[in-house]
Amino acid sequence: MTLKPIYKEVIRKMQEQGRVTNLSQAWAYNFEDNIAMKFAPVKEEFYRKERASRYYSNKLESISAEI
Repeated sequence: MTLKPIYKEVIRKMQEQGRVTNLSQAWAYNFEDNIAMKFAPVKEEFYRKERASRYYSNKLESISAEI
């Protein structure tokens, strides 16, 4: 008797019922690339604001250290 993992049995049953669609690797890469391109401006703005915040906090620390 061989033991088969439960998830494989569930996937097999769903494939038989037509509920599972296998995606090609090229489609997955294209999808991830599209998401990355859409969020690139958000990511850049986040890093810009983070750098500005660090600069501001370093400036405050240097002023408070002098007092």
